[in-house]
Formats: sequence, structure tokens, C-alpha cells
Amino acid sequence: MNTYIKNILPRIREFSASLDRIEFFVEVPWVLIDSNSKWHKYIFRRNGDLIMSKDGQAIIGKWEYLSTSRCLLINRIEDQILLNQNFIDPALMILKKDGSIDENIILANELLIPDLDIEKYIRNLFLQRNNIVLVPLKNGSFIEKHNFGYDNRNVSREGLPVPDGEYELRDVGKKYLIFDSQIKKVITKVIYKTKKGIIAINQEEFMSPKNGDTVFLNNEPAPDGKYRLGFMNSIFVQNGKIIIKQ
Repeated sequence: MNTYIKNILPRIREFSASLDRIEFFVEVPWVLIDSNSKWHKYIFRRNGDLIMSKDGQAIIGKWEYLSTSRCLLINRIEDQILLNQNFIDPALMILKKDGSIDENIILANELLIPDLDIEKYIRNLFLQRNNIVLVPLKNGSFIEKHNFGYDNRNVSREGLPVPDGEYELRDVGKKYLIFDSQIKKVITKVIYKTKKGIIAINQEEFMSPKNGDTVFLNNEPAPDGKYRLGFMNSIFVQNGKIIIKQ
């Protein structure tokens, strides 16, 4: 199991169906992709037969749900394995071998996940169920922004905490300042016309420029001096930053 699925699995278990609801998996074309990227098709028949096909060659084993231990016993002819529930829904089954820590069998319903991209399916499920949107970054990666609650600024990255720092969004001229996996500030580039030329100030979103904001002229740190932004609204710049705002 890849790292992302392993990290996200505890966060989606609450959305799992129970293994005793056999209607979720019987008479469904499940596909298992082994370590050699070979496809194995499993079909659990209602009569207890288990059809297993690889490269068009089929054999018939047996399966049984053991209600006392809430697990699945599978006879694959060559071996018998006992599987516990890890996650189940109509599109995906993640079953853990009994007694193991993280040895799983992952089965995808090829009708509902035709591209068999299990990681993408789990990511989308996690995002939808938790009301999370992906915010694209300039470097090509993403931050997960949690949208539940008023003005919620919690973020994550592949289900894990986001390291403190400054993150430039794909949207031109916008950055997140993140601390303790929360967006503390949204910095945006605002353009002003001055007598010295058009300047850009990196300032907090929805706020006026303030001391410490960076100022650019022709994509370079603005020269020291006074810049009038509007009627009775001026800033003094030193070393490319606002030192006094009037």
C-alpha cells in the first residue's frame, strides 16, 4: 500500500460500510493489481464460489463470511487467507490479512473505478466527505483547505500537517503564510499608480498596506523614498519595504 493511502485510510474509515453487508461485494467485478502489475479479477458469487481470473485463465475457489469474528475467509486453492475489514464501499474494498499490521489486499470495482486509480478515488472521497478543496501551488503541488465552519483556515497536505512557511499559490500574486497547519495570512499583490511609476505591494488580503509590506517597482524592490498611493495616502519605502505609512 502506498504512503498516501496508508496515511489517509484512518481518516476515511468512518465512511466504511460493514463487511457483513455482503450486497456491497457479491456479484461485482473486483480487480486486484499485484506487485507485478498483473490484474486478478475476483467475483464473489452468492453461492459461496469465488471466481478468480488472471490473463483469462479462471479457477473457482470459495469464500465465507464468518460472523463470529466479522472477517472473510477466502480459499484461493493455492492458499487460504483470513481477511479483516479495513475499508469497504461499493467501489473499493481494502481488506487486511488477519494478524498483520499493514498487509492489505485492495480490490477495485472496475465498473465504478474504470481507470483503477485507487489513490485518486480515495483522495476524492476524503476531500468530498470532509468538505475540503485542493488549492494548487505554483510548484505544482497542492494544499488541502478545510472549508467547514466559519472562516476556517485549517490546512493539510496529503492528510498530514503542513510545515510552517510561505506557500505561493498558482494564482498570480497570492501567497499563504502557514503556521501550525493554519493559514495565518493571505498575502496578495496589489497594484498602485504613483508619480514614480506603477508599484506592486505584497499586502494582507482585504487590508490596507502596512509597515513591513514589500514594495516592487518594475519587478524589482522599489527604491527608497516616498510614494503617494492616493489622496492623503502615502508610504515611505526603505530597502524595498514600507517603513512609514501616512
